[in-house]
Amino acid sequence: MKRTILATSLATLTLALTLMFGIVSHAATTGTDNQNVSANVTSTLELAVPSDLDFGNLDIGDNESGNQGVLVKSNVSYGIQIKADRTDMTEFTTATSTYGTTTLVEAFEWEEAASGSYADISTSNASVVSAAPATPHAGTITNVKYKQEAKFDDEPLGTGIEYHIIITFTATQGI
Repeated sequence: MKRTILATSLATLTLALTLMFGIVSHAATTGTDNQNVSANVTSTLELAVPSDLDFGNLDIGDNESGNQGVLVKSNVSYGIQIKADRTDMTEFTTATSTYGTTTLVEAFEWEEAASGSYADISTSNASVVSAAPATPHAGTITNVKYKQEAKFDDEPLGTGIEYHIIITFTATQGI
């Protein structure tokens, strides 16, 4: 009986201490903590140039192209530059992709369509657009036009030979 009284007394004392001091031992069933997530966006630029252009047979006088849309997508300020592999349209054999020596008398010209002012093409970069603002998601189109004057001094070429020039556009962020 002493044992039962002692065990009952200990159980009562433990219960009393637990109620008084809140000493309860339970296993956790939920937990909460935080995770910080951060990111930045990479400066990104995409450039799409128009497909190849065939002027066809040039008439004596000025021959102008339609607008050639250069599409840029950029999330920061950008610029577009233009240059060519040569300054004059030059005899080109299509079967071998080689240039000859005959050129058109007048230089090949280009303009940013909104400017209304033609300039001779160069083998060095020339600015088409500079410090343009970031574009919307769909991008921004800058129209370029070309002009080639043909003169009576210019020689017609044979089959498989044409006058040719390669235009290179470069878009760069931050210029």
